[in-house]
Amino acid sequence: MTHHLPKATAVAHSNIALAKYWGKKDETQNLPATPSLSMTLDALYTTTSVQFLEGLEEDEVTLNGSRLTGEDLERLSRFLGRIRNLSGLTLAARVESNNNFPTASGLASSASGFAALALGATRAAGLVLVSWRSQRARRGVAQNRWRGLLATALCNCCERR
Repeated sequence: MTHHLPKATAVAHSNIALAKYWGKKDETQNLPATPSLSMTLDALYTTTSVQFLEGLEEDEVTLNGSRLTGEDLERLSRFLGRIRNLSGLTLAARVESNNNFPTASGLASSASGFAALALGATRAAGLVLVSWRSQRARRGVAQNRWRGLLATALCNCCERR
């Protein structure tokens, strides 16, 4: 019998920085050194579907219909590995992600993509993350989940415990 978990789909909106943070306080946890202020762009978004499947030798990721390879695939697989570690899963994932705006155009498609991936992958893995664990799993991209203006303040809530 083939084992797989249900597919989960998530949407995350792009944003534009009004006051962008510079530098990182912690590279491992992707924590900013300074606060930022950004505005979510309601009309621009990424839709990502994730499913963990038996029979896949490695993660399969498509972006706007093109299959990722090399360093791009490795970066996403490392991120999915964090979700697998949290959930106890060992299955590879099939990920399909689409932007409704040009990728790599300076409109934060990477941020919206990782936000949608974080939400979709945690849901597909059966995780319900709360508090600091959610913030750590999403590695600083959760700001793209909400509409409107967002100030990212510095705090100790994401520090390693």
